[in-house]
Amino acid sequence: MKARFLFFALLAALTLAAGAAPAPVTKGLTFALSFDGSGRAVNLGPYRLKVPGTRGFVKVSFDSAALTGGMLDAPIRVKNDSGADLLAVRVDLASVTESVRPAETTGAPAFTRPQNVAPPPPLAWDRIASGAETPADLFRGGPLTFSSETEVVVVLGVVSGLAAEAADPKRDVLTPATKTSACPGQPRGCRIDADRNVWRLEPAAEGRPGGLSERGPDGGVVRSLRFEGGAKPVDLALAPDGRLLVFLDDGSRDGAVRAFRPF
Repeated sequence: MKARFLFFALLAALTLAAGAAPAPVTKGLTFALSFDGSGRAVNLGPYRLKVPGTRGFVKVSFDSAALTGGMLDAPIRVKNDSGADLLAVRVDLASVTESVRPAETTGAPAFTRPQNVAPPPPLAWDRIASGAETPADLFRGGPLTFSSETEVVVVLGVVSGLAAEAADPKRDVLTPATKTSACPGQPRGCRIDADRNVWRLEPAAEGRPGGLSERGPDGGVVRSLRFEGGAKPVDLALAPDGRLLVFLDDGSRDGAVRAFRPF
């Protein structure tokens, strides 16, 4: 019963330093909104995005999409149909591209070009339980630009986070870091994944429980988790199948292990 309580007591949060922009994500589940040359929405989904390692999907849907002065305002809902709890979930605007067809008189071929749109702060949710749907929140960005030669503008979004998975204490054991996954100067509680992101245990401080953070190669925070219920994270490992294993001191003789799959 104690291990079960610890699982459901896990609390996730995107924690960022005051005033600091979150680090960009390097992986995730993508969807694309498209607008014709007049700025009318052509494709708003819904989108069913398979969550790796789970039975199901994340459903991304938009109530509408409007461009006001070129700025995108699209109420988004994220429903968790994956069969697993999803933690520290973010939705980012990844890029905007424009397909252009020059006037026939120019003889120039059609081409695609990126639009210089600064990504807004991501939308973030601590936890989306299995079967739950988030309230509508605004997916925003821009300005998107259009010309007489614009055929379509595509806004690429990305959903990322951690899927909680069952762990097998007999199989999911602590393994030493490799040369590529070891963090310089920090032999315990830190690993570097294949995308060069750093996963690191964070100590408890100022009444906050210990946790886990993901940081980009430049050190910026991507997301973090805090472990409630009295469990203390003591070490972590990267499993061969891509899961992140966190080992906790829960007061029992053998401790506990939690498994998360980044997506």
